[in-house]
Amino acid sequence: MDIEVDGKDRGRLDFELFGKKAPATVNNFLAFCAGDFDPYMRYKGCSFHRITEQRFVQSGDFTNLDGTGSATVYPTEHNPRIFKTTMPAEDNDLEFIEPYMLAMAANEEGETGSQFFITTAPLTPLNGSQ
Repeated sequence: MDIEVDGKDRGRLDFELFGKKAPATVNNFLAFCAGDFDPYMRYKGCSFHRITEQRFVQSGDFTNLDGTGSATVYPTEHNPRIFKTTMPAEDNDLEFIEPYMLAMAANEEGETGSQFFITTAPLTPLNGSQ
C-alpha cells in the first residue's frame, strides 16, 4: 500500500495477510487494494479518516469518506447485483502485541466491510475482540 501525505510520497507499507485463517476477509481487502472489482470501490486515494495518536490510524471508507461507509465484494443472497456492506468477521484470535498490525474495523455487530486500521502501538485490550 503506497502512502501519500499532503501530496508527498511517504513510502510503501507491506502487510502479511492471513488467507488461510480469514480467506473471505483477505479476498475482500485485496480486491479493494487492486481496485479491479469496481473503479469506485478501491483504497487508492482513500484517506485516513481517523487518527488516534499512539493507538491506530483508520481508513477504507471510500463510500462516504468519513468513517460511516462500508462495502464488500460479496453479493446479497437475494440479488447478485446488490452487494453486502458488511460481512461476519472470520477470526478474532489476532493479538495486538506490537505496532503496525493491520486489521479490519468491525461494527457493533462484529461485522467487517472495507474499513481497516493499522496499529501504531501495542493494543492488547483489543486481543480477542471482533
